[in-house]
Parts: sequence; C-alpha cells; structure tokens
Amino acid sequence: MLESYILNADTSMIQSRDYEYLARFYFKSGSDSIAKAGSDTLAKAKSDSLGLEALKKALVYPGAKAELFSEAGTLMMKKSRFQDALFTYQSKMEKFKGTSADYFNYGRAALALENYVLADSLFGIVCDLQPTWPNGFLMRANANTHLDPGSTEGKAFPYYEKFILLAEADTANATKLKSGLLESYKYMGYFYYLKKEIDKSKFYWKKVLELDPNDKQAKEVMKQL
Repeated sequence: MLESYILNADTSMIQSRDYEYLARFYFKSGSDSIAKAGSDTLAKAKSDSLGLEALKKALVYPGAKAELFSEAGTLMMKKSRFQDALFTYQSKMEKFKGTSADYFNYGRAALALENYVLADSLFGIVCDLQPTWPNGFLMRANANTHLDPGSTEGKAFPYYEKFILLAEADTANATKLKSGLLESYKYMGYFYYLKKEIDKSKFYWKKVLELDPNDKQAKEVMKQL
C-alpha cells in the first residue's frame, strides 16, 4: 500500500519520512521472512536491498534527519557499497554536524576507494574528536602507509607510535587490539631497520614475538638481524 502510494504520488508531495517508512517496511518484512521460514536468507537479502534503496532515496527528499544519513552510511559500509557510503557521509557533513563514528566510516570508505589523502584527513578528525581512542590512530597510520608505500618518509610513524602508546595502556581490550599492535610493531621494526637503527628495530620485532611467539615474519627477521 505504502509502496503504491509513493510510486503514484506527486513527487512534490513526497517527504523523506515516506521513503523512511517504506525502508522500515522492507527491513521488517525481511526479518519476518526469516522468523517464519527459519532460513529464507534470499528473501531477507532482497528485502534488505530494497530497504537500503528506499533509505537512500529518503536522504534526498525534504525533512531528511541527520541520523538517517548515519544509518544509511553504516548499512552501505556493511554491504561494501563504499562509493554510496562516501557520498552519503559527504552529504551529511554538508548539511549536519558529523559524529566521530560518521568520520570514521567516511574515512574507511575513502580508504577502500583508495582515496588515501581524504582518508588521512578524515581519520585526523577522528583522532581530534577521540584523542584517547587507539583505532582512530591505527586507521590514520594505515592511510599513511599508502601515502608512503616504501616507509622511507615515515608518514605513518607518529600514528603507529600513538596507537602503541594508547593500546598498550588499554589492557581491558588487549585481545581486540592485538592485531593492531602486531601491525604497529612490524611497521616500527621495519622503519628502524631502514634507518639502520638495528637495536630499535630488534626491540619492536621482539615485541611482535612477545605478542605472538609463532609469527614467522618476526622469527625470520630476528635471524637476519
């Protein structure tokens, strides 16, 4: 009924909430199909896809709410629709104030699309908004590794260094931060190796092995050093 109304309505009369309601209808119908059939994932996928398209349309009509952009962007990231997500977050920033989560996902979309300069800028905003959150610095470091692929300029260095400082102090989330620490230690070890500061290089490669004694790369590097 709602779908029929929107398709046949005068476009000048349509508001953002009309497509938002339609999106909610599709999302709910997809969930209901799972509840009834138990494993009807194809039906749910179709409903979710229709729901996301409706949500996308809701953003361009009058009355679109700030949180709707964030919701759509998050769903687009989950579906790996990075170009759509990039445009959605860009549109939100033009109309509303973005949250740190918005900027983080915006940066992730830019990173996925290989727009590393933009990603660096966006993760910089995340770091300013959340200066004690390790992952903002990790993602900014990641963006800078692409801007300095040989690590010769050390563009990622200050961000990996900051991530290490914050992550090592956050013992409550040690498991979640382990992969980031391994990545950071390896970068630092390689960076100091390039600088011919072997003792500092060894220090970080040893940290890799302390965290993961079976890391093949670290074992091989330590043999060579």
